[in-house]
Amino acid sequence: MKDVYLNKNIYGEYFQVTLFTVVCLFVPMFLGHVQIITGVIINMFLVLAALRLNGYKLLPVIIAPSIGAYVGGLLFGGASVYLLYFIPFIWIANGILVYTFKRNISFVNKIFFGSFLKALFLFTVALCFFLLGLIPSIFLLAMGPLQLLTALIGSSIAFGVNKINL
Repeated sequence: MKDVYLNKNIYGEYFQVTLFTVVCLFVPMFLGHVQIITGVIINMFLVLAALRLNGYKLLPVIIAPSIGAYVGGLLFGGASVYLLYFIPFIWIANGILVYTFKRNISFVNKIFFGSFLKALFLFTVALCFFLLGLIPSIFLLAMGPLQLLTALIGSSIAFGVNKINL
């Protein structure tokens, strides 16, 4: 009986890894031009993954969104070489958000600190790139205030989804 339960748990966890990764890959691919909607969905799934998965199982969920966004740009037009500069930093920023939700602080603090730290990190990178003349100024908005907004909304929705245990 214990083996059956263990197998169900393992399969359930791998199903969640797969589901979260697929959503985080395909949402930016097909909705990437609507950054607010895409960002909210991705941040919600990053937080849900942080709450439900551990260790290496979080990596595909952290990495998939930026790859999906870039591939979507290549497939459907609008690909930006500038996004390539950001990909490793987006991974780190997603990791910051996920890591914050692993900390032992109140959920409200996780939402605010995680969202703020993610946006601050991405904005700092964007500002450095802008000052070096590598990117246009529009990326300062996309990697700063917009990231903060989508992370706050997505994290809050994830809180509700987690509360009702979906």
